[in-house]
Amino acid sequence: MNFNWTKALGYGVLLWVVMFVVGAILASMGIGLSAGWILVLGIIGAILAYSFAANARPGTAGAALGYGITFAVIGIILDSLISAQFTAGTNLFNSWTYWLGYVLVLAAPMFAPSVQSTQAPRAM
Repeated sequence: MNFNWTKALGYGVLLWVVMFVVGAILASMGIGLSAGWILVLGIIGAILAYSFAANARPGTAGAALGYGITFAVIGIILDSLISAQFTAGTNLFNSWTYWLGYVLVLAAPMFAPSVQSTQAPRAM
């Protein structure tokens, strides 16, 4: 199957909303978003990105990478517009775990079960 923009955009926004809600719940419980918690959020994001890509069935590595890039770009844009407003006193974008989380979100769709290898089989 090919890249589906509707699914990519919809899942990208849904991924960000889930991450924002989880972050808001942690913050409301008095748990600061330290580097460790941001990494946990990134891992949760990667699991969601994998699940969404598996549902979208990218078929090729290029389509899977397209989903990962779309998910990450949507998240970073929405973080800069919305999430950054709630991190007063700290710069969300200065955390290495923040960027590692988005690298995981970007890479996770490449491991979806519907992604086929483009390498030719080896001769024995």
